[in-house]
Parts: sequence; structure tokens; C-alpha cells
Amino acid sequence: MRKLESTLFADSFFVQSIEIKLFADNHLSFLISDYFHPLYQGEHTQGTQTIRFELYLVKEPVCIPADSANTIVSPSVAVHGNGKEIFCSSKNGSVICLDPSGRSAKGFLKEEIMRNPGELFSLLGASIVEILKYYGLYFLHAAAVSVDKVAYLFSGDGGSGKTTAALSLVHEGFQYVSDDSLFLRDAKGEIIVSPMYKHFHIDDDLARRFTDISGGRSSRILGRTKVPVDVSKFFPGAFIPSLRPDVIIFPKIISEETSTLNSITQIEIYKRLLKQTILSVDKNVSCDQLRILEKLVKETRGFELLSGRDVYENPKILVGLLSEVNYRNEGNKEI
Repeated sequence: MRKLESTLFADSFFVQSIEIKLFADNHLSFLISDYFHPLYQGEHTQGTQTIRFELYLVKEPVCIPADSANTIVSPSVAVHGNGKEIFCSSKNGSVICLDPSGRSAKGFLKEEIMRNPGELFSLLGASIVEILKYYGLYFLHAAAVSVDKVAYLFSGDGGSGKTTAALSLVHEGFQYVSDDSLFLRDAKGEIIVSPMYKHFHIDDDLARRFTDISGGRSSRILGRTKVPVDVSKFFPGAFIPSLRPDVIIFPKIISEETSTLNSITQIEIYKRLLKQTILSVDKNVSCDQLRILEKLVKETRGFELLSGRDVYENPKILVGLLSEVNYRNEGNKEI
């Protein structure tokens, strides 16, 4: 491995109240800032925990130790562990090595990653998500909204309708935590969710439907591209930094005209949530992560939302479906 000759810039970013002390190649400064600034900072308090990140540009690929195992593979990033360190690698051979016990990370990024910001952001995101698990913060692919002291999670794959549901409900007076990416944590015995990003991810279809927040930008959103929009600027007071979930809903878009909301078992809730998180490569950490998921399931009720054309055309129908969820009078059975 050979580092390129360059100077480093230093900066600090906050993610979920944890300070990322960053030292990176000057050539990366704008890309790194573009990644970190949209992340939700959280509240800055005395005694803030810190993680040191160093990012270098290199010409040659970095070798991951042969004793690394427990590989997690996603479409863009693979994660390996050897019991002491964790290695996140991208398709082009760039690697970020995490040392959770030392609260530090070192990244060796191949030059060509600068021409592909999406690959760089995926690698940084996987690294941040993985190391935050050691701080009791566990990623979940879900939206979160609340109204009248009842909080709902919408969890599911990309394209299942999470952002559409969340944005429709914000238009109807709901508050929101996030439209897509959350962190779970145990706060004094209760499971709390907080956002990875504060902004919504708006595609061309949503921009055309909700012109009040898109500013007429739909013509500039191409294909499946999504742009970040700070919805709180259009709905003052709508953003809240955290909530305790009461109901979990798994949306599924269907071709029928009429939408339905059907109750599902706790076992099914658990199985579906597992598909929307990324377990740690560290067995002890993943056990804690599974415990948090199990506790979340026990404290909530679950439903599958078969989302038809009526909900798409009239968000008030979704509000009506949610109002039928009388979770207070339903007992929960243990897994």
C-alpha cells in the first residue's frame, strides 16, 4: 500500500451526539463535508464521546487480514471482522478499518473513488453504522411519525412506500423523526428511535405530488434519483428528535384500489425487522442488537399496510386506517 503525497485537513462532525474527529486527505474535503453535513447531529453535551477517523488516498489496494471472517455483504460494501478490528470494503478495493475498542478508524481509499461519490458515501455510511453499534445505536431501515401521543414506525424495503406515507402524514399534521433511516437505542428500559438524517429523500413522483416542498424541482429529478429536502422548513415544529414507537407498520404497494391494514403476529414482526437492519459482525454486539429488536417487538403492535390507489390519491384515508389501530386495548404476547 502506498499513500499519495498530500496534506490532511482536520474537522469535527457530530452524529447522534458523538463527535467524529476527522483527519482526511485535502482532496476529499468537499466530498467528506457533503456526506457528514446532512447527518443528524443530536444534542451536544459535556463529556461527548469521540471517534477519530483518518482517511487517506492510496494507489494500491489494502489487504484485509486472512483471519477476518463473519462477512456481511451488501450490494456496495462488504464488512469483515477478526475479533479485534472490523474492515469495511467497497467494490473498488477501498477499505476503512475500524478499531471499536480504540474508538478510531483508518480509511485507505483508492483514487478512483473520488469519481464515484456514491461508492464513497456507501463506504462511509457502512463504517459509521457499524461503529455506532458499539455505542448502543442500532440502525433500522424505517420511517417514524407521531400524532396524539401515538408513534408509528413504517419499515420496509426501498420502494415500499415509507417516504410517501411519512410525507403524506406530515401534511396531515403528524410530526416526524425520519422518512427512511433510524437508530434504535435503549433509554432507561424503553426503546427510543432517533434519525440518521433529518431531511426527506424526494424523488420525481413525490416532487410532482407535493409541489409545496419540492419548489417545482420535479423536472430536475431524473429517473430514480432522490434529492434531500428539509421538510421542517415547510412544516415548522413537525420535526422531533426522538420518539418511543407504539405501532410498527410494514407497507406494501398493491394494484388494488382499496387499502387495508392487517394485524400480524409478533414472530412475523420480528422476522421482518431483521430484514431491515444489519447485524454486527461482533457476536456480543449482535446479541445486544437482537435484544433491542426483541424488546421493541414486545412493546409494540404490528400491521401490514396493503397500500392501494386510494391512499396514494388521498392521504386522509391512511390517517383513517391508522385511527383504527387501538393498540392500548390489545395485549402483547411474548416471543
